[in-house]
Amino acid sequence: MKWAIQATILESWKTDEWAEAAIAAGQDVRPVYIRYFEDDIDNAVDFDLNEELDVIWFGSTKLIKIISRDPREFTPGVFFNDRFDYTASIEDNGQLMLNHDAEIMDLDDVTHEFVQERGNIFVRPVLDLKAFTGGVVTSDFTSYQRWEDQLRMGGAYVSAGIDVVVAAPKQITAEYRCFCVGDKYPQIQQYQSNTLLCSKSPGMLKEFEIIEFLKKVKPPHEVCVIDVADTPDGMYVIEFNTFNGSGTYGHDCNVIVQQLIEYADDKGY
Repeated sequence: MKWAIQATILESWKTDEWAEAAIAAGQDVRPVYIRYFEDDIDNAVDFDLNEELDVIWFGSTKLIKIISRDPREFTPGVFFNDRFDYTASIEDNGQLMLNHDAEIMDLDDVTHEFVQERGNIFVRPVLDLKAFTGGVVTSDFTSYQRWEDQLRMGGAYVSAGIDVVVAAPKQITAEYRCFCVGDKYPQIQQYQSNTLLCSKSPGMLKEFEIIEFLKKVKPPHEVCVIDVADTPDGMYVIEFNTFNGSGTYGHDCNVIVQQLIEYADDKGY
């Protein structure tokens, strides 16, 4: 099975943490060079995609979209399906979701007047293949305008009809990124503490608590990344992320890759 890992600069893929871990595990790792305005995946790799379909892909949202829509059945390809959708997450997990009380609306309707009426709100795209990063939008005009400018620079307003989740901001004391492979959680790291970024192990007791919580959760895929929030009211799922494009926060990629290899073997990939 090949591992195709996106690179932006010649040879840069060799220093990618996923590539290093996969190579150390004896896997066949190849670079993917895809330009920003191109969708031709066949010319982005150095092997024949019509002959070799047993590939795990890692890279940008753009790459994940291309592979998930390709009519060829890559095995496993990307661990992605139509349940990576916040409305589906609420349907499947109800009040285990941090923003289970959210409204779904069009991004164009999140005007400054709307935010002024509601007060500060949390906004994120419904789909996991993010048009922009979720965050709190404040009613202050200067802050709102800065948020709107960031969306435009990121291209969010180029695509009409983006559905977003709108909810009241929640008090979060800590956030954890959990890599899920089958029914196992090979790596869990804390990445935020009282709004400050960090990168540290949650410790054995907290990790056990998180895993016990995750046993109640129905993820959209057996292989995914789950962000969990610790709040004064208990634990909640912030969101589910596609494994193939998720970042790490001090996670040991060697451990995750080894678990993924075992999972792929069990599935017959």
